[in-house]
Amino acid sequence: LSKGSVFVAIDVIEEATRINPDNPFLWQTLGLLHSRTKNFEAARNAFRKGLSVDRHHAPLYSAWGRIEAVHGHMRDARRIFQQGADLNLGCVRLFHSWGVFEEKAGNATK
Repeated sequence: LSKGSVFVAIDVIEEATRINPDNPFLWQTLGLLHSRTKNFEAARNAFRKGLSVDRHHAPLYSAWGRIEAVHGHMRDARRIFQQGADLNLGCVRLFHSWGVFEEKAGNATK
């Protein structure tokens, strides 16, 4: 998406969240879109809203943790991955994201 189209997508997804506020996928998408515009507080708010709708939504923890890690917020990323893992023991994608994060942080052994 071009920068202009990201803002259009944000408008569309925000409207979708007004119509269907109980859909955690919409909040996750909104958070990811806001992060693309570097509006990290809006991204975090969207992720929080999504988790308030469904605190067991593992893809949301994975997406949020990756966003925090990319921006150097290692402690926050680890906390988010841990919270998600505690609630979603069977989510392979979440554990994979967390593992990649720890490897990049230098916390993996061979």
